[in-house]
Amino acid sequence: MRAFCRLPAAVSLILLIGGEQCLGQEVTVQITNADEIVASLPDTSLVQDVLRDIDHDLSSVAFHRDARSITPQVLANQLIRLAAPDSVSNSNFAVRNGVATFRLSPVEDFGAFLESIDYGEVVSSDASERIVRVKVDVEELQVDKLMARAEKKGDDEADHLDELLSGNSRSPRASMNFGGGPNLPGMSENPDVTERLGADFAEGDYVEILLQGKPHVGTILAVEEGTFGKAQAHVRLTDTKPLQKQLKRSLQRRLEKAEEFAFWAPADRLRKLPGAPAVAAEERTWQDATGKFKVAATYQKRDGDAVVLKLSNGKETKVPLAKLSDADRAYVDQLQETTENPFAEKQTAGQSLRADWSGVKRIGLSNSSKWRWKPPAVPQPKAAATSADRIDLDTPAGEGPFGAKLLELSIAPDGGSAVAVMETGHINTRTHLQRLDLKTGAADALIDCPLESRVLDASPSERLVALTTEDVGDNSTRLFIKKLVDGTLEPVTDFDADVPDSFHHGIDAARILDSSRVLVCSKSDHWTIWDFTTGKAVYTFELRTAFSPCIAIDPSGRYLFAGGMNAIVVIDLDAGKQVASLAHRFMRLGEISIDNRLKRLAISSGDNLYTVDLDTGNVTNALFGFPYDSDVDFLGKFLLVENRYIVAPEYPIFLWQYVMADGASYDNHATLRGRKLWYASRHGERSGASWSISSIPVPHEAVRDKFAELGDLDDLIILKVNDPVTIVADTDLDAATETRLVEAITKTFRAAGYKIVAAGEADDGAKEVMVTCKKASEPVTVQIGDPNAKPPKTDDRPEKDQPAHRNLPAWALLNSGPRGASFGWMWKEHTITPYQSSISIRLGDKEIWSDGHKVREGQRYWPIGKETPQDVITRITQPNTERLLELSLPAQMCKPGPVGGTYGASLLSADGIVSDYLGENQER
Repeated sequence: MRAFCRLPAAVSLILLIGGEQCLGQEVTVQITNADEIVASLPDTSLVQDVLRDIDHDLSSVAFHRDARSITPQVLANQLIRLAAPDSVSNSNFAVRNGVATFRLSPVEDFGAFLESIDYGEVVSSDASERIVRVKVDVEELQVDKLMARAEKKGDDEADHLDELLSGNSRSPRASMNFGGGPNLPGMSENPDVTERLGADFAEGDYVEILLQGKPHVGTILAVEEGTFGKAQAHVRLTDTKPLQKQLKRSLQRRLEKAEEFAFWAPADRLRKLPGAPAVAAEERTWQDATGKFKVAATYQKRDGDAVVLKLSNGKETKVPLAKLSDADRAYVDQLQETTENPFAEKQTAGQSLRADWSGVKRIGLSNSSKWRWKPPAVPQPKAAATSADRIDLDTPAGEGPFGAKLLELSIAPDGGSAVAVMETGHINTRTHLQRLDLKTGAADALIDCPLESRVLDASPSERLVALTTEDVGDNSTRLFIKKLVDGTLEPVTDFDADVPDSFHHGIDAARILDSSRVLVCSKSDHWTIWDFTTGKAVYTFELRTAFSPCIAIDPSGRYLFAGGMNAIVVIDLDAGKQVASLAHRFMRLGEISIDNRLKRLAISSGDNLYTVDLDTGNVTNALFGFPYDSDVDFLGKFLLVENRYIVAPEYPIFLWQYVMADGASYDNHATLRGRKLWYASRHGERSGASWSISSIPVPHEAVRDKFAELGDLDDLIILKVNDPVTIVADTDLDAATETRLVEAITKTFRAAGYKIVAAGEADDGAKEVMVTCKKASEPVTVQIGDPNAKPPKTDDRPEKDQPAHRNLPAWALLNSGPRGASFGWMWKEHTITPYQSSISIRLGDKEIWSDGHKVREGQRYWPIGKETPQDVITRITQPNTERLLELSLPAQMCKPGPVGGTYGASLLSADGIVSDYLGENQER
């Protein structure tokens, strides 16, 4: 039997309305018909109690939407308080000996209090004890009657009651706003919730939701914006019997008595059904042909000469039809005559699917130290013939203060098509897509993605896009596949890609593999290949990643290279098995890339690059000093690093670099396809800026001419293993410190394979290693950034009319908007006498290589971590022996080129190559 307060009788619930107890003026009211009241009113705490028992996430949604469930206790308390002649400021409630008891104060006149009881029959009263027993008229507990009483007592009471009852309101609610500041991402003042990704429901739509892994069907009552601006739908289950089986007995009884069960759920938890679902087969008793054996089970399907039954424990079993009773065989035949399969939904384009994990193959990973894989020969990918050199992107509407931002440029493997992913807005952002035909230069119409959507991947050749809903914390698990058709996004399918029984939820990354398969990397470190046309999980494996997943697919599309925390594993996607594993000790992986012949692998980690021979699994080259987590592509025997540098990895030599004419466009999303480099360029100022996609041949004529001029690159080697070097110190350190420093550096050179000779014994071919650690002879002027700097006012406009970014700290602007003179206020000039701490290699009077810390005129420094500008000054004006001891030496050193260490550079714009530069007085 449910207690009056929805709690066991032994539990007391105290409700304080305000103030302190005044025992001398207290009145006790005992309700004699509590059970009648409970039976007559809705079970308003049922939803929270049920969801708390089976689904923590939905329970949290229910709590935030209906935090104060209106129980019979609350209604009775308000009725007694509003009827009292005095202004009752204190009230508490308890169940004592099974009797619902209210204690109210202050009540000065007990007699007047008795006369005010017009909401039921006074059964008995005791003036000396100030106790009254009342049988309440249940009709008086109706909300409209309570509100009428409150309005008679004044606006304050009416407002209080309205606020109290609003916890059960189904009326649309405004977006949550903190302190009058901007809304959170995905929130707006007047959101059209049904325009958001996965929230396009209408009243009456049939949907499916999984509760503890069990499917339940419901209908949509409403769709609204919920907590943190997330779209939520009000769902009413069409049948509560399946849910009752999942609950403990006390909740089962309460749910049986409820007229309906309706709750709020995040929209991405729901699977839209094409219509009312077919009536499912009910559990029945099946009997064998002998009549000796019986089992309770539910028909699932017919499989040849057998039938598949689902037992009460959830397990499936296959039984030959010949072994069933005549009645059971007739039942199966009847089902077959009625419909081909009454329990299977027919697949239609754009249909929401239920994720099917039933036949998934789990790939067990091993991390072997031995490399046993021999990559097969793969055909060279054919490059599409392209005539377009430049395509201007459409400019989306609704831009932020710095215009549209290009998030991604996905180019098809053959280089024939591309998809540009753009974003507009500052806080309330929106994503836009545009497909480009790189063969002809044509561009499809710009597409506005649904609100609250995040693009995970785009396949230009298949015209497919993978999306998920934008979520605070990126915990969304529903994957949407849509198709780019004539400037619109047509739904293909969607399904919940969450891994069953996982603790962490959310999609980290996705990669469209072909016209029917997609790879999904979840936050629980599970990687799953799905057939998105059926919603079936095909393969899955577990690979822990420290940061974002690293994914590479070979040109044939058969082999997946997946970068994990301790290894890069190779998965055969056709066979569904691991074929190789490359162990590593990198702190993180930035990028992995495969050459077109499936012979070499390139890995970026931090500021390092490595190449691996896939025939042996051995690292062939280790390169240092690159931009952090650089993008890397193979260009024949060379590498294209960070889409800017052509590098000969075996030396290593920086041969050429590409520089954008617009300094704001260094993040140019360049991609190498065939022998063409496609890149994005941004032109225009701030909100008027637009983007173009351009291409240049790689290498072009100037690069080929320079390579021919350089000839054999072996001639550029200036130092290699076993070459003699002498180590000389030029420091102002004390003698003991200098000796320890020189000994440590000598040990480093010797360990790298170089031959150390004394200065007096060196011949003319020996290179001199100069260890410098001393204060400079002349002061220099440097610029140091201030994280707490505020931009100066440029005019006398009122503060409210100043641009919004003027109140942001400097660090917030470092990665947004154009850089240049308009941001000079972040930097201040300081004249200092620096400490130069470096190691250089000299041949005669010429410095041919250097490493370490050299402070030069005009150099800029930004505080690291919690440093202040003064900390930076201290850092660069003191000896930095630690930096010298961290020296990493390559196996050989090469002569650097005259153009920033390279042998030439090309200046790029939206129209292609502006000019080539080969060094002083050699501009082409």
